[in-house]
Formats: sequence, structure tokens, C-alpha cells
Amino acid sequence: MKLFLQKTNIINLLLLLFSTILSLLLIEFLLSAFLSYKKDIYQITYQKVLLEYLKKNNILFDTRTKFEIYQSLKNKKSYFPSVRSSIKFDNLINLSNISNSNIIHCNETGTYDIFKSDKFGFRNDNIFWEQNNLDMVFLGDSYTAGACVKTHQNIAGNLIKNHDYNVINLGISGSGPLDQLAIFREYAKNLFPKFFILVFYEGNDFESLNLKRSQNEPLFKYLNDQNFSLNLPQKQNLVDKHLKNYISIKEKEAENSNISNNKKNKNLLSYFSLNNVLKLNTIRSLLSELLIDRFPSLVEIRLFTNNATKKKLFYKFIKILNYEVQKKNSELILVYMPSVQRYGVNYNKASSLKLNKLNYIHDTVIRILKKENISYVDLRNDIFEKDNFLNDELFPLSLPGYGHLSSKGYFEISETINKHLNQLKN
Repeated sequence: MKLFLQKTNIINLLLLLFSTILSLLLIEFLLSAFLSYKKDIYQITYQKVLLEYLKKNNILFDTRTKFEIYQSLKNKKSYFPSVRSSIKFDNLINLSNISNSNIIHCNETGTYDIFKSDKFGFRNDNIFWEQNNLDMVFLGDSYTAGACVKTHQNIAGNLIKNHDYNVINLGISGSGPLDQLAIFREYAKNLFPKFFILVFYEGNDFESLNLKRSQNEPLFKYLNDQNFSLNLPQKQNLVDKHLKNYISIKEKEAENSNISNNKKNKNLLSYFSLNNVLKLNTIRSLLSELLIDRFPSLVEIRLFTNNATKKKLFYKFIKILNYEVQKKNSELILVYMPSVQRYGVNYNKASSLKLNKLNYIHDTVIRILKKENISYVDLRNDIFEKDNFLNDELFPLSLPGYGHLSSKGYFEISETINKHLNQLKN
């Protein structure tokens, strides 16, 4: 009788375990499908909001894609779409755009931003590389590169134009901290400015550290070996050749994607990812965003997120970068650019759960900077949330949450950086 009860209890326990796992998988499947569907709906809604805004304000807007612009200009041969950094080509990666070319960047105001790249594929005049008494070198992503505004309107351009600084801009769209360390190692080798200014974007720079070594081995080599270099400046012609082939492939993919999307009707299963369901990614992510505000240490446990790994990588990155900057007798300054989602009202508004996550990133980064005694500019306090007032004109089309920044937004950041530099001098 006792043995029978034991077997019954074991069977009941196994059934309970099985039903719990099955229930969790079902909940994960439904949640992930629903949230992915909801994201698509939001995108459609935001597109309608944007179109209505453009119509209401009589704003003409070029709705062509980057590749459609490229197709209309490629007979001129020197026009190419911008690319993200760290695309792998055999034993090489790129850390910039195609050199000495007209780069089709982006459009958030009605017309496309097209800029001339320098001899290494960055957004500078080639003569800038011959400057003596260099004041500053910028590192960062699209906010540093100056997404969707003219070159003289971006952060570096304003500092050159309005304050007569000698500046080199090594910003590249789509780059994260590990890419920026690689860029520093490759292209700043012979640069000795007074300041290296790293623009950290809250919206995706921390998330970009959720990267496995196998996904991009070279980036981890830069992190783990301070002598590692691919000597990319000497291989620019080869990098350019690879990028041109890559763009041709992406152009064909874009054409096929447009045809495919026109034919495809999405259903629930089209949002399904077996790998994500088995890992319970959605449930873990939601739990993390619910708990992260009150229990930040708890959600660094791998059960919930990969935050502990990202935090460790960022800490290692900033320590190495700061050390190498100091070896040049320069000073590192981090400019903290908050996510534009914080400020969306009718467009791209962040949920309270998303804000919890952003607050965690902000607090984590600032705490590390203070610990390492690294100078920083917090744009949340200095511009975007100053006096509890948000100026709509900081955003493209004066639409908070949309795109990157307006020319006024970039100008305000340049003035804030200049103010910080003056304070350091005094």
C-alpha cells in the first residue's frame, strides 16, 4: 500500500511538472506571438501618426527607401548606402563606410542626408586628418555620426563651426561599445587629442553587448588583447571592395523582400520562434522589466536576463578605453544620450516597463563612470529633462520620440559639451 502511494505521488508530481512546463510553453508562445503582433500594429499606427503629421503641416517627404535612392544614383558610381559596422568578410571586418564616396545615410526630415566620406569611410574632410593640436576625437554610433542632418549640423560640425575646435569624428551608425573600441584601436592609433568623447546611446548601446564571442570573434580580440589589430587603415581598398559586394547582395535581397512582403499575409504562426519559446524569453524579459526598478541586483541573475554579462562587458570596455586614452595623455569624456523613447508622446512612447529597463541602464552606466572617475555629461539632466521641460524642437519634425535628433537637438548637445569642456579647463 505504501509503495503504491509512493508511485502515485511520483506520477502526480511528474504530471504536475509536465503540465506546468506545457503551460509555461503555451503562455510563452501566446505572449511572444501577441507582443510581436502588437509591435507590428504599433509600427503601423506610428506610420499613420507620422503621415497625418506630415499632411497637417504640409511637409513634403521623400518616401523612397535608401536602396531606391541608391538605384537612382548608382550610375554616378560614387554613391553608396551607409552600412553598419563589424560586417565580417573572411579575415576582415569593416568599421566604417566606403571611403571617399557620397554616403546615402537616412531621411527623417523629408530629404535624404548624403555626406562625403573621408579616406577611411568616416564623416570628415580628409584635411582634418592633417590637423595639428587636435582638440577632440568622437566615438559613437549614429548620434555621433549625425544621423539625418548635414555634416555641419551634427555634434562635431557644430563644435568646429561655432567654437573653432579641431575635431575628428569616428562615429559610425550601428556601432556599439565593442565596435568603438576597435575603431579607437585601428583609426586613433596616431591621434593624440586633448579629449576622446564617447557618445553612449541608452537605446541600444548596452543591449549591443548581448553578444556571444562566436558571433563576432574579432571584436572580442580587441577587448581581450590590447595589441590586437587588423591594420584596417592599410587595407581600406580591400574593405571597400568587400563592402561594394555586400551592398550588391543587400540590394538584391531588398528587391526580393519587397516582392515577398507584398504577397505575404501574416498569421499567428509567422510570429513564432521555437528557440525563443523553449528559452521562455518573453516571460523572463517581462519578469525582468517588472522587477528591475526595485530589485536591480535580482534581475542580473541569468535566470531573468543577460544584464550581468552586459554590465561586466561594459565595465571591462570602459576601463580598457580609459586606460588606453590616458596612455595618450588624453582625457575620456562619456556623453550619455538618453533613449528617444523616453520622450515619445503620440509617437514611439515607452511603456512603464520599458522605462524601468532604461532607468536600470542609466543608473548602471553612471555608477560605473563614477567608480572609475571618468568625466561624463548626462544629457537627461542637462538637456532633455532640464527644469522638467521637454523642447519638441530637439526632435525631427518637432515630433518627440521620432527618429534621432533635429539640427537644433545636435546643436544643443554640442553647446552642452562645450560648456563641460570649459568647466574642465577652469
